[in-house]
Amino acid sequence: MLVSHNLQREPLNAFGEQDMRSIKSILLLGGVLVALIVGANSAWANNYPVPLHLPDWWKTPADLADGWTRTEYDSFRNDPSEPGDGDYTYNGFESDVPDEWNADQEEPPLFDQLIPSDDVPSPDGDGFGAHIADITGIHKIFGNAYSEDKIKKFFAEVVWFDASEIKDGTLILDCVLPSAASHEGGYTITTTSYQDPIGSPDTGWRVTYIDGTISPQPPYETFTLSFKYGDPWVDSAWVGTTCVPEPGTIGMIAAGALGVLGAAWRRFKR
Repeated sequence: MLVSHNLQREPLNAFGEQDMRSIKSILLLGGVLVALIVGANSAWANNYPVPLHLPDWWKTPADLADGWTRTEYDSFRNDPSEPGDGDYTYNGFESDVPDEWNADQEEPPLFDQLIPSDDVPSPDGDGFGAHIADITGIHKIFGNAYSEDKIKKFFAEVVWFDASEIKDGTLILDCVLPSAASHEGGYTITTTSYQDPIGSPDTGWRVTYIDGTISPQPPYETFTLSFKYGDPWVDSAWVGTTCVPEPGTIGMIAAGALGVLGAAWRRFKR
């Protein structure tokens, strides 16, 4: 006897609408993580000069605006306070305070000068820069967007040459905060500075750089370059800042992201 069985096929779309939303959420979060990793290292992938001690958050004009980072590079072929210098600025956001270069007015630097060295180990390698008189300097006002719930990371690096015979020059590189009156309770800053020779034996080339944090994020900070002794020639300078949430905010974001991932995974497993 032939028995007829009425077999019901499993629908091709075995996942419900809620499951599909969960999968999309997981893929979206994964894409964001990949974008952050790629973006942190994208400065290596273009032809813009980058610092010798490159921070992982450094950006150049080849990168898309990220909303929290600003960087600037100057070769000092021209006066950086005038337009048309030809160097780059990366604006991940619009700052509240305009940038400004200022120099010692009694003995101003001479720009676009041929550096008196047979070896030019700097990243741009052009051999031109600024001749700055002994015990004078220049400073850079770098604009931010004031925020009480963010911390500012900063970085500055200067590649320079000491043409004096005894090579006893020192570059004092620092980050100076605005008046404490601009924020009730003042600011907290941590700074680490470094100065190393470039090459061996000592050719007179130096790299000086600083990094640190400011809490909370101020409306601006000032990077100062001043020299003591020696015969200083500045080849290149980089300054940059990026803002990050306060540690408590980071914890809340991480907990929220884990909660979303966990909920999505549980719905997917059902």
